[in-house]
Amino acid sequence: MRDLATAPEQEGPAAETSRPVVIGWGRQDRLCLPRQSARAMGAFPSARLHWFEKCGHFPMWDQPEETIQLILDETDT
Repeated sequence: MRDLATAPEQEGPAAETSRPVVIGWGRQDRLCLPRQSARAMGAFPSARLHWFEKCGHFPMWDQPEETIQLILDETDT
């Protein structure tokens, strides 16, 4: 946690992308608290926020089927 808080800020993806941005957030995430989603949406105002219920920091572990379906739906696969 200390490294995440004190390390240099990382470069992220460009604000505008050729594909829609979807931010998936676990309602029980204890690392990136749900209230921090407002900051993420501020960084990517055109993004869509998807809430994973009964899920912590790793939706692919806590809700694997929902994670797969979200990816397939958003990529039109």
